[in-house]
Amino acid sequence: MNWNDCIERTNTHSVKWSYPQEDVIPMCIADMDFQVSPAIVEALQKKAAHGIYGYTTFSDRYFDSIIGWWDKQYGIKIQKEWISFSPGIIPGINVLLSVLTEPGDGVILQDPVYYPFYSTIEAHGCTVLKNTLLYENGRYEMDFDDLEEKARSSKAKVLILCSPHNPVGRVWTKEELERVAAIAKEHDLWIISDEMHGDLVFEGNQHLPFIQADPSVRDRTIVCSAPSKTFNIAGLQTSILMIPNKELKRSSHPSG
Repeated sequence: MNWNDCIERTNTHSVKWSYPQEDVIPMCIADMDFQVSPAIVEALQKKAAHGIYGYTTFSDRYFDSIIGWWDKQYGIKIQKEWISFSPGIIPGINVLLSVLTEPGDGVILQDPVYYPFYSTIEAHGCTVLKNTLLYENGRYEMDFDDLEEKARSSKAKVLILCSPHNPVGRVWTKEELERVAAIAKEHDLWIISDEMHGDLVFEGNQHLPFIQADPSVRDRTIVCSAPSKTFNIAGLQTSILMIPNKELKRSSHPSG
């Protein structure tokens, strides 16, 4: 990749570059202005050249690419049966909330957090329970006392964990994730772990998938991920849900 190329994106229907002001630097959306890897361009061109765009299945290469990436990046063995396709993480969370909650249930968010989570929760008639992060000594931390209190609520059914956190940028430690897992087990919470930015961490940090931090909560955890930020392909809408719980997997994705 050539990091010095300046790609003209105005008048291309880009969400990021649709502003009329010429002196505005758009930072409203996580969308890189570098071209993708030539290998991705080549693969898309090859597929487009086939000339037929009918219904398709998910090939073994699709599953193998996910399994191989997570093994290489995080040393975790993902099972093919856990993987479900989603056009995006928010659509995936919509499906999950439709299965896991009833109107009036509470969903815990650790704000300040990615804003579409709020409307997604409210669209299902659920209540947002804010477990606000603490800003101390230039660093955001989880408020575990408040998280315990929110989890104890009779309304609380789900915690949406943003890991690494968007927008505060925290990469949660193993100890922090283990404390979240302990609270989830004690209060019978489902964990939806949005790990979209797991590949993009500063040197000296290591993203730890929630299902690896504490395998004992694996059956109550759904990991949401995507290659969109890592490889700058958000417009291709290729997200995944990892659902180890077989019963939940059938309920949220009847075709398996």
